[in-house]
Amino acid sequence: MMSKSILSSLIFLGLAALLNGAGIPVALTDVRGSGDLTETASITSQLLQAELSNSSSILLVERKQLDTLISEQSLGQQGMLAPETAQKLGKILGVKYFCSGALSKNGEKTLAIVKITDVETTLSKTAYVTLKSRSDAEEAASGLASKIEKLILQMETERKNLDSQKTDDVKKIPENWKKPVV
Repeated sequence: MMSKSILSSLIFLGLAALLNGAGIPVALTDVRGSGDLTETASITSQLLQAELSNSSSILLVERKQLDTLISEQSLGQQGMLAPETAQKLGKILGVKYFCSGALSKNGEKTLAIVKITDVETTLSKTAYVTLKSRSDAEEAASGLASKIEKLILQMETERKNLDSQKTDDVKKIPENWKKPVV
């Protein structure tokens, strides 16, 4: 079970970020890779975190806190997380989106794939780039960060549009309507 102090710190950081308008709170796990992709995945992961942390529209949760939470919750990290797991972690961390990714071989191509999950709805979108070579991690991370940011902003816009439609669907009671006498 997670210690109360870690949970309190995580909730405080998430709420403080939201109140300060510091960007959309996002959690990003390490990009995973197996076999000969392990080192490239690690480099891609670090560069992706650096790229996203420079965005003015995204606020990244500290990776050490995320890793501690994942290990304490015994959730493991084997590639991309299931939407339900992302939802659980996201709610604990106070983030709107949870990103998890992996490197994968497709014939001669190596793909960096990141799934972005909306913590509230568990709807997800996927961003990917092709690594031309093992040493292409820097270019891949930059391209992937750009795609992730665009998708998150798109998902935010879609969320706001849905919220406004829900409000518009509610029928307003005319002001001249008589109130029932009780």
